[in-house]
Amino acid sequence: MRRLALLIGLSCLLVPAVAQADWRAVPDPSARPDVPAVTIRQDVDAKTVMLRTWYDTWNGRRRAMTILFPRAAENTGRVLPLLVAAHPAGGASTCVDQIASLAGRFGFVLACLDGQGISTRAFSYGAPGQIADLAAAPRLIAGRLPGMKLDARKLYLVGSSMGGTEALLVGLRYPGAYSETVALDPVTDLGFRFNSLPLVRRNQLEAECAGPPTLRGSCYVVRSPIAYVGKRALGSAVLNVWWSTTDPVSGAPQQVPRFLAAERSFMQPGQLRERVGAWGHGALWDRADHRAAWLIDLGLVPPGGLPATTDFLPSDSR
Repeated sequence: MRRLALLIGLSCLLVPAVAQADWRAVPDPSARPDVPAVTIRQDVDAKTVMLRTWYDTWNGRRRAMTILFPRAAENTGRVLPLLVAAHPAGGASTCVDQIASLAGRFGFVLACLDGQGISTRAFSYGAPGQIADLAAAPRLIAGRLPGMKLDARKLYLVGSSMGGTEALLVGLRYPGAYSETVALDPVTDLGFRFNSLPLVRRNQLEAECAGPPTLRGSCYVVRSPIAYVGKRALGSAVLNVWWSTTDPVSGAPQQVPRFLAAERSFMQPGQLRERVGAWGHGALWDRADHRAAWLIDLGLVPPGGLPATTDFLPSDSR
């Protein structure tokens, strides 16, 4: 009997290690080879220039970075605002659709990073290294700009869905990296969200954390904005949180509403801005009129500069 008990005990110790190896072996549908260390210049339109370039991630992978800027500002020494965009789960650099031309049209720098998690490229879900890379992006981007400067008072990070979670984590964990972070439809409790994820994303998140929340709870905690409530220093960057009452993802009571209720009491006036509406999950990035709303809200686009929805409540600032 003692021998049997010993064997059972040893098997219990070995199972997590075996399971971890299996989870990490899950194929990554977003996998890409490292990009070459070259920068290619392209003209988007008469006003906008694109640089297709690279950056070295936290774990040494070389990933794609796209930078767009106004042609008229090149080699003039002009000081420009910066907007860095973090992509949703499974995505890549998001600076190549209709938003690309806005940099030249309205006079700011736009940049997107492909990202890198622990075991996946595009399902990083708040991996600490990915958050550190996003926090360091302004310095990296400044070094690639031809004869322009970034306005230290107007450094913005935005993301939608998973990207919104990562933008919020940067604002909470690296409060001096940006002037403002904009979290669109974020998840604030990743462990709670896990069971309602589509299967392919759940598999990738298990690979990232080497298991589900029941076995690897601490991994999900460090990737959840709710874990950092009340820990920011005074004078930190402004947090802008956009969420929808009709969105079962970010609008679930255990997600953004719970996070905001907890964080409001710790914020100084103007440090937390809330926009609430009734849009579908991801619409704030996917729909041009919804995207224009937060661009106008940030001041990157002038009022009336783009057709924009007004389907949100006034800012609830704390």
